[in-house]
This record gives sequence, C-alpha cells and structure tokens, in this order.
Amino acid sequence: MSVGRLSCLLVMASAAACGPQLPPPPRIEGPACAGADAAAFAGLGRPLKTAQFNDVTFRRRSGHVSCKAYDRATICHLSSPGLLHVNRGGQDWWFNPGSGERVVLVVAEGRPRCVIDGSQSVEDWAKAHMGATCGAARIKHCP
Repeated sequence: MSVGRLSCLLVMASAAACGPQLPPPPRIEGPACAGADAAAFAGLGRPLKTAQFNDVTFRRRSGHVSCKAYDRATICHLSSPGLLHVNRGGQDWWFNPGSGERVVLVVAEGRPRCVIDGSQSVEDWAKAHMGATCGAARIKHCP
C-alpha cells in the first residue's frame, strides 16, 4: 500500500487525497412541480416503476430516469413520470408534475426539488449533463 493511500485511511484525509472529486452540480432552473401526497398514488391501480440511485429511491407512474452524482447533490432527469414519489433516508416527498412533462429532480441538502424541464429530450439532457449518448453504459434508459 502506498504511503499516500495509507495516510488517507489512517488520517481520513480529504476526498481529493482519497479519490476522485465529483464535479459541482449544474444550475437547474425552471417552474416547480406541483406537490402531491400518498393518496394520489393509492388510486393508480397498478404497480409503480421503481429506480434507485445512491441513497435515493424514485417511484413513478411511467417514463424513464437517468441520474448522475455531483458534489453534494444528485441530479436525475425523468421523462414523463406522471406522479413521482421520492424517498431518501426514510423521508418521503410526492410530486405531480403532470402527464407528459419532463422533469429534473435535484436532491441536495437532504431534500429533493422537482423542476419542470420541457426544454430538452432525455438524450440531449444526457449529452449536456452526463457527457454521454444513448446506448452508453451510464444511461439506463433512452427514448
């Protein structure tokens, strides 16, 4: 084991010394998604799609999701989720962005923020924010 790696383990040095740093999150702006509650999900009558990224679990009525980790944030793009349930650390949040809307979900400082993002397709968003194209291993679903 190298001296640098050993000191990282023993002294718990900064992330820069112990491994690669994550990039800062891009600025995400747009109108907020409407709120919802658990009762909105109860009447759906079919199982919800579920995805997990790091410590965040997403349940949605439909659509696809692709996520990326940033320094102190997780950002996910969802294509037409309909209703959206987010669970992180045992806490639940519900959103109703509306049918057919693409949204960006920013999870930072312990709370999710849902933003309507009708400006880009899933593939365009992935290219801009993940540096990848559809078919790449880092993108789970593409249109």
